[in-house]
Amino acid sequence: IAAGEGLKVYYTLDGTDPTNASPEYTAPFEVKETTTVKAIAYNGENASEVTTQTFTKATQVTCAEAKEIALKVSDNNVPTELTYVINAYVTSVIDQTLSSGQQRFWVADTKDGGQVLQSYYCNVPQVLKVGDYIQMFGKLTKFNTNPQMKNGDVTILPEPTPEPEHTYTV
Repeated sequence: IAAGEGLKVYYTLDGTDPTNASPEYTAPFEVKETTTVKAIAYNGENASEVTTQTFTKATQVTCAEAKEIALKVSDNNVPTELTYVINAYVTSVIDQTLSSGQQRFWVADTKDGGQVLQSYYCNVPQVLKVGDYIQMFGKLTKFNTNPQMKNGDVTILPEPTPEPEHTYTV
């Protein structure tokens, strides 16, 4: 949380709008669950507008794990309660162009891992291509037999560096 010099910032974590009677922000703090932080800045008695930011807790899973979770969803297009984050390779592209900043594609845990999890109109920063290494953030679902992350958010990541092989002399 940042504000201009001389301003005091107050915040809440319970969904209520903060006032100058709320806790004063003096240092970064940790949130361990999905939390909505609301903040307001004061210059004397003059207050800014309330700023709101929700931080969503996500569970890290592999594509293979995400597939299993998605296929256990009871009905088509019903999202999971939990939010997931998945690092994966784009293995197949369904839409070559963006539609409203969204794209459909398949991902897997490895570059040649096939079609494990479908991204159904996830929000992407640019058109993705096969081989891109990405992070997907959102809820899982299924459509018929296709495990999906629907309307999630995607970030392009640098490709991970493989561990060096160790050689031992005996």
